[in-house]
Parts: sequence; structure tokens; C-alpha cells
Amino acid sequence: MKALSRSLRLYVGIVSLLGGSILLLAFSRLPTYDLGGYAFFVLLLILVEAATIRWQSPKGHGVSASSALTYAVLILYGPLPAGLVNAVRGFVGALYPERRPLHRIIFNTALLAIAGTAAGLSYLLVPGLLGYNARPLVFVAAVVASLTDYFVTAAGTVVAIALYRSSPALKVWGEHFDWLPIQYPLLAVLGTIIALGYGEFGLLSLALFSSPLFVARYIFKSYIDKVRRQVELLREANIALDMANQDLIETLAAVIDARDVFTYGHSTQVTDYALAIAKEMGLPEEEREMIRKAGLLHDIGKVGISERILVKKDAITQDERHILEQHPALGEEILGRVKDMKELAEIVGSHHERYDGKGYPYGRKGEEIPLAGRILGVADALDAMLSDRPYRPAMNLLQALVEIQRNAGTQFDPYVVEALLRVAEKADADFFKNSARTIEIAPVQQAGDHPRATFFRPKSVTVASHK
Repeated sequence: MKALSRSLRLYVGIVSLLGGSILLLAFSRLPTYDLGGYAFFVLLLILVEAATIRWQSPKGHGVSASSALTYAVLILYGPLPAGLVNAVRGFVGALYPERRPLHRIIFNTALLAIAGTAAGLSYLLVPGLLGYNARPLVFVAAVVASLTDYFVTAAGTVVAIALYRSSPALKVWGEHFDWLPIQYPLLAVLGTIIALGYGEFGLLSLALFSSPLFVARYIFKSYIDKVRRQVELLREANIALDMANQDLIETLAAVIDARDVFTYGHSTQVTDYALAIAKEMGLPEEEREMIRKAGLLHDIGKVGISERILVKKDAITQDERHILEQHPALGEEILGRVKDMKELAEIVGSHHERYDGKGYPYGRKGEEIPLAGRILGVADALDAMLSDRPYRPAMNLLQALVEIQRNAGTQFDPYVVEALLRVAEKADADFFKNSARTIEIAPVQQAGDHPRATFFRPKSVTVASHK
């Protein structure tokens, strides 16, 4: 795991301090008039949370059924007791089903303490805003409280992920959270029923409402275990298929680079840079794997470009430049013919777009360009600068980084450039290479009319590992 940035450490510290203050205040304001009932709610919440009874959103965001107990507590006891209960939920959730790092345990506990208290306050505000108080209004207020809980928790988490990845917060939200979660209002209704039942029948109602949760959890777990075994078999089959596809992709990458001796090893080096940037930005393994494949195949469209243009030592003409600039679109068209490579094709087709919209082949700008394409654009430019070309020598690393930084916000995504600069600070001295020097020219005696002909034999070129 990469080290936390200064801004992220500061943010975690602020959230932890605010959440800790709420918890200290909550301990001083415990509902002593019904301490036994409150303790029973806390115990039941721990059992439900530890049993991992969760609803999964379409984007993979888990919603714990124990949230219903938080909403029951805020109805019965108020904001601070609800904040304490929600913090307990965050603490237990950070330990089960697997233990998180200490800073995440502290952050989750503090953030949920803030969210639970904010939800309790919003619950109290609704009757005052509407000007009347009736039992049906309890359900409305509880739904408002549940949405407050969701949006505070989601916003706090999104900021942390955005700081960790150096990515825009809105993009992170779109990837991980829904704008209108239906699960939370449903849990609010359940929590309201639990609270009203407790008010009428006491602890007996808690037993009646909690028993179905644990029965459902047992049935659901049995079903999930069966599905998991089937998924594992499919995963093993997919791994074998991916290995075969990987061999094909690496072969294609070598064929592409071999068309131009000065760019032999270029695809591999671009892939290494792009993966390092993606890892520094905190992108998940699935996205990094897509970037790895796109890096190896990003120049596949050059198979449709005349070799005369590719290896030309003199300055190319305007017409030739126009032809050369079609290679991203050609690559996208080639890969787009494969059903499972649509996303990969879009990335390949966008690696020469510019952040300001002045790139090619489509003139996309900013967030219109896939993040993977923006990363590949920086990696591609970096390797081109660091490598010899027939018309110019290579730059040194400092010159290349200065040039890329100078174009941040115009040609390149500034967030990606910042990640590259962090990579450069941490990387070993031999990480950045002149990819044109991964070949050697070996004279070989040829039969026929060309006794002085030579061919180019690649030295050891390490293809980016898929492991």
C-alpha cells in the first residue's frame, strides 16, 4: 500500500478529531433513563454487523442491515446516542469480515459517528420545518435521516478516495456510489417500525424483529457459499483463457514495435510507465489490468500505416502527418471488432487526445477522455521524449518531466502529471529507459544482391508481466 499523502493524513486527522469529540460528548449524554434498552440495541447491532447481513448496491457499495437499528436509536434516544451506535457499527464493520488497517478503522468509526449524529439532527428538524407532529411524519423524518446518513458517509469516503488517488471527487462518486440509494429509505422504514414496536412492547419486539434477520442471513450465506464455489470454477477457467489472450497480446505488441527499429520496446516501456502512474493514483487492479493491455496494444493501428512514413528520417509532410494521426482510430476500429474488447478499443483510440481538446483523432477533452487514455497519453509522451529518434536525440529525465509538467492542464491531465512526478521521486534509477537502445544492430551476411544488408536483433526486452 502506498504512503498516505500529506493532504489525506490531514483530512483523516480532522475527521478523526471531529468524530472523537462527538463520541466523548455522546458518552456524557447516555440515555440513563433506559440504559438497559440502549445497551440491548448496541449488543444487537454488534451481532447483526458481525454477521455481515448486507444489501449490495449495483456499484458494489455494501449497506449493512444494522443501519435499521441506528435509525431506531435516533428515533428513541436522539442524535448523540445514534452517533455512538453508528460509530460502533463502523468499528465492527472495519473488523469483520476482514480487519482493515488501523487508520481506516479510526477513520470509519469517526466518520460514522459524524454521520449518525447528523442523521439524528436532521430527524429532529423535519417536524419543525413542516410545522406539525404526527406518527406518519415519523416515517418521513426517518427517511430524511437515512439519506443524511448515506450522503454524509458517502461524501466523507469519496473525499478520502479522491485524495488517495488524486482523482476528481465527482468521478470517484460516480464509480462507487449511487445518487439515490433505495436501500437506505427501506432500512429507515424498518428502523421506524422497530422503534415504534419497542415503544409499545419493549424488548420483546426487538427479539421478534431481529430473529428474521438472522434466519435470512443463514439462508443467504448458504446460497452465497454455493454460488461462490461455482464462481471459483469459472474464475479458474477465465484465468486459463486470460493467459492465452495475454500471450496473444504480447505477441501482437512485439510485432507492432518490430515494424520500426527505433520504437522496438516502446509499447513495453509505455506500459511500465502507465502501470506505475495508475498504481500511484490508487486505481484498482481491474483498471490497471485494462491499462496494461491497452499499453501493449496502443499502437496497433500503425499496422495500417505505410512503413515508409513510420521509418522516415526526414520531416514528414502535412499529408503524411494526417495519415499518421489516424493510427489511434485504426487501432480502435481493429480492437472494436472483438466483442470483449470494446472498452480496450476506446482507450487505445484516445491515447493521443489532449486535455484541452486539441488532440486527435476526435478532439475530445477533459473528462470526455477515458482516464486510462489520459494516463497512456502521458506515458507515451514520456517514453517518446526519453528515447532516441532518427530526427533527434533523447532528452534526459529532468528535461522530459519539465516538459510534461509545462503542458499539464493543456496537453495532459494535471492529476496524471502529478502522479507521474510522484513516481519519478520514488522510482529506481534504472526504471526510466531509452527504449530505442533496447536493440542492437548486427551485420549479417546475406545471400543475393544485398551483401551489406543488415537486420536488427532485439536484445532482451522484458514484456510487462500480467502476474
